[in-house]
Amino acid sequence: MLRWFASVVLVSVFFAPIHVNAAEYFEEKVHDFGNVPRGPVLVHYFKLTNPHKETLTISSLRVSCGCTTASAPVATIAPGKSINILAQMDSSRFIGHKEVTIFVNFSSPVYEEASVVVRAFGRTDFAMNPDTLAFGAISKESQSTSSMMISFYGDANWTLSKPTPESNYILPSLKLVKREGLEVVYKLTAKLHPRLPVGKWYSDVWIETSNPSMPRIRVPLTVEVQPALVLSQSNIDFGTLSLQSVKDQKIERKVMIRGTKPFQILAIEGASASIQLDKTSGSKAIHVLTIKLKPSKEMDLNDKLTIVTDSGESSLYLAIHAKVIK
Repeated sequence: MLRWFASVVLVSVFFAPIHVNAAEYFEEKVHDFGNVPRGPVLVHYFKLTNPHKETLTISSLRVSCGCTTASAPVATIAPGKSINILAQMDSSRFIGHKEVTIFVNFSSPVYEEASVVVRAFGRTDFAMNPDTLAFGAISKESQSTSSMMISFYGDANWTLSKPTPESNYILPSLKLVKREGLEVVYKLTAKLHPRLPVGKWYSDVWIETSNPSMPRIRVPLTVEVQPALVLSQSNIDFGTLSLQSVKDQKIERKVMIRGTKPFQILAIEGASASIQLDKTSGSKAIHVLTIKLKPSKEMDLNDKLTIVTDSGESSLYLAIHAKVIK
């Protein structure tokens, strides 16, 4: 499964509301990272949904152990809407079993508290380098791969097998690199399907081991897929202008269209007679579109332009607004 995530900020007002069942707010109450090497920061997002008919306000977040932090993107959630609570667990701060409770306090519409749990088992007999399969920012439909080395210590007979992704967009493979003395090293490589949707995603690859005390290990994966075409802005508002000022001055705006490879603008549809469009021609990675306001009378202008290209991507949309008065 691929899961979307966003940037977060921490809310920090503390008080003691009544504790309630977390199932009223969260899709899952407990997340188990399983066996993890000592060192990496473990990341998980708990989806929180407002079940009330009024706005839900988060007043604070607190944790039962300093090895874990929790944060939320916003403090208020509209009825029926959802956000993701970010939990980050520092595995360098524990060995063996660790369970941490995250308390989420609400100040409205009800003064109460819900809690969720993260747990992991920190081990010193294996390591991953780097800590995650981090693809970074990639363009859509790129043939991207990421690799890591997984090392085991203390038993020359360790084996890994059956790398299983949580998403069909991930194609993992394993290769034995070294079996020497009491050290065994495997290389895990993951490829991404070129049709992976645009957005920021995180997921996991699970690998089976021959060690009964650690039957599976989890490998986190992160990626940001960028669209093939990007508008520098999707909305232009000229504001309120007098008809005379428009006639006396040059009223125009420029919009840049950036692609991951050269493309052509085939057509721009939806412009009214009060809009004049100038665009660059030919095939190039960056096009500049100039929008000129040319009204002949008072009006409320609300145009939606459709920009058609030969890139194979969906059309781009640009909204244009203006109010022209005498």
